[in-house]
Amino acid sequence: MRNKRKSISLLGWIIGALLLIYLGVFCYLNLCKYAQHVDSDIAAEALLAREIWVEKDITPNDWISSTERRIIGMPTVAAVFYGITGSMQTAAGITCVLLGAILLGTFYFFLNFYRQKTMQYQIQRFPAQYKLHILQSSDRLLHLP
Repeated sequence: MRNKRKSISLLGWIIGALLLIYLGVFCYLNLCKYAQHVDSDIAAEALLAREIWVEKDITPNDWISSTERRIIGMPTVAAVFYGITGSMQTAAGITCVLLGAILLGTFYFFLNFYRQKTMQYQIQRFPAQYKLHILQSSDRLLHLP
């Protein structure tokens, strides 16, 4: 039992360390090497962020959306950081890191919520199992020779 607990703890530490390394690389690439990974879609979102900041409007008059109008998304959040930093590249990088962190936080929240629901189900089921065990034990005690 103790070895199993140690191996689970060690596995948790290893997964945590790998997750921190991954997040470090994710932040480094988005903040320092962002321009090397820009394609036309990402550049369009960075330009839209600048236009949102310049016009102070979520849907700028000179910008035509082809299929969607996002209220919360990379361009609207990046517009705030563009106003602070003055750099489209830095604003887009910070926004990607922030939205990635929000995504991970949301994933953790729902995973924790699911685990709590599973635990509640097991706790509700426990008394019936416990009662059955007590009844079986008392039957054995009563029938002792």
